[in-house]
Amino acid sequence: MHFVTLEKDNEEMSLIGGVEYAMTDDNAALFLLKNMGTKLRHVDEKTVGDPESKDILVMRAGGYGDQLFLTPSLRELKRREPDCRITQASLHNPPYNDALQGLSYVDELIAYPFPVSIIEGKRLIWLENSIEHNEEGHVTHAVDQIARCIFGDVMAL
Repeated sequence: MHFVTLEKDNEEMSLIGGVEYAMTDDNAALFLLKNMGTKLRHVDEKTVGDPESKDILVMRAGGYGDQLFLTPSLRELKRREPDCRITQASLHNPPYNDALQGLSYVDELIAYPFPVSIIEGKRLIWLENSIEHNEEGHVTHAVDQIARCIFGDVMAL
């Protein structure tokens, strides 16, 4: 995970210069290459947010398939913690989180990348590399792998 600050606005992604955004390592590297004046700060996602909060921010920056693969785990999270509030962040161009629109167990959909300030007071579930750069992710179905990353095992579902 990286915190990224662009020097100038990025209209394509609707990012404002001078605002710090949470990004995956790969996306941060792309912004660094394409945008002069980009500042990067590597952050361990385990140290960000409030691990006890009932306000949960789940980030998976993939496309429609990735969003659909999340649905069983999001449903289970809400079943286990009915009083939690789940916010899902995914790529906004196109708005991939539209795949989750109308689900009763997802309280809010937001665009990724998002300002770092959004994390404050939330429990962060950062699913970067949960599949891509993870050996188990290459031999396990994506739905099961996401459940492992969130709950610790596949049987959680």
